This record gives sequence, C-alpha cells and structure tokens, in this order.
Amino acid sequence: MMPISHVYVATKVVTKRSALLVFGSVLPDISTTSGGKIPREKIHGEIDKFSDFVGEKYAKFIDLALGMKLHLMADFYSDDPEVGFAVSEGKKIQSLVGELLKSNNNEQNLVLAHNFIEAGVELNLLKKHAELMRLYETSVTAVNFGEISKCIAEFAGLDRNMVSAQLVKFCYWLDINNLATPERLAEGLIIPMISIRLSKVVEKQEVLNILDKAMEMTEDHAMKYLDEAVAGMSGMVY
Repeated sequence: MMPISHVYVATKVVTKRSALLVFGSVLPDISTTSGGKIPREKIHGEIDKFSDFVGEKYAKFIDLALGMKLHLMADFYSDDPEVGFAVSEGKKIQSLVGELLKSNNNEQNLVLAHNFIEAGVELNLLKKHAELMRLYETSVTAVNFGEISKCIAEFAGLDRNMVSAQLVKFCYWLDINNLATPERLAEGLIIPMISIRLSKVVEKQEVLNILDKAMEMTEDHAMKYLDEAVAGMSGMVY
C-alpha cells in the first residue's frame, strides 16, 4: 500500500489519529527509500522486537511502534501472493509493465505492476478522503525526527546521522505534493522508484498511461480492498 492507504487503514483499525501513529503507519517503507541502508529485516522483519525495545527504552514512541506494526499487517492484504489485491490485479497489467521496462522478467514486472495498482487505489482513496492528506502532512511535521532517529539507530545498530538523513529523504519522497495527482505521483514517486530499484529510465507518458489504467481498474473497488484490510486486522493488534 501507499502512504495514505496505510494512514486510512491504521486509523480505522485503532480509531486514533496521533501524529506518531500516523507517521509510524508509513515509516517501514524507509527501507525502500534508503536503498537498503536501513535494512528491511530490521524495519519490517523485527517489528515485535522493535515494539518490545520501544516499550523498555522509548515508551513515548509506543504509538510509533503500533503504527509500524499496522503497516506490516496491512501490507499482507496488498502484497500476499495468494490473496493480495495488488498482486491479483497487478497480473492484469503485468504485460504493460513489461513493455514499459522492456523486460521479460515476469517476477520483476509483477512487482512493479502491483505498485501501479497500489498507486491507483491511493488516488481513488484521495478522491473520497482528501482530508487524510492534511492529517498525514500535519503528522509528519509534528514528530521529532531527532528522537526517532536515535531510537531506530539504537535498535538497529546504525549510525544516527545516517538514519536522520534517511528520514529526511523518506519524507521528501513521500511528500504530500508527490501524492496529490497522477502527474505528480508519476514524476515524484513512480519514476524515481523505477530508477533506484531497477536502474531503468522510462517515459513519463507511458507511466501515466499505466497509472490511468490502474485507477480505472480500481475505481469501484479501492474502498472495498482497504475496508477488507481494516476488517481483517481489527481485533488482531494487541
């Protein structure tokens, strides 16, 4: 899922909107924007250990850890190979992504196709819940990057200055202005993501064509997908 989709699901599941919870609900994707400098296994794979660590040493970040846990739970409903909606729908545009990337790597093409579906859901969600953009923006500006950097660096055994720099980069990538329209999402997120992850240069109009297709495919189902995640996660958090 993309940022606002995560915010929607997290705040529905636990019915709270603290800045730390909202920020935590998107934070695990820093493993992607950091290019792996903040290891995925630490920020994704050890969330229970992180929650215990926070409870012992950084109790004020309990909502941050909860938001991160909700992020990982929500990803199941999008990413699971068997039941994930973005994977299932992504197979329908896999060939288009292959043409975009000039690639015959089916696994690679499906991963990006599923990202396009997630982007389509995100844009359709924002049509119905534009107020979440303000919640996300105010939450990001309200949290203390310095203290969060210290917490993550200590837990993961990383350099605090590096973590701080990656937090700034993360928020630059996932700035609300990069999510507001298909054009901005393509320019500010999808095209740079393709460049970093796959070392490929793609045409903006081709990206927009696939994004438009993903929006059309998910227009009538976006809220159903997200609400199914909420329903599945409710009561499973604590």
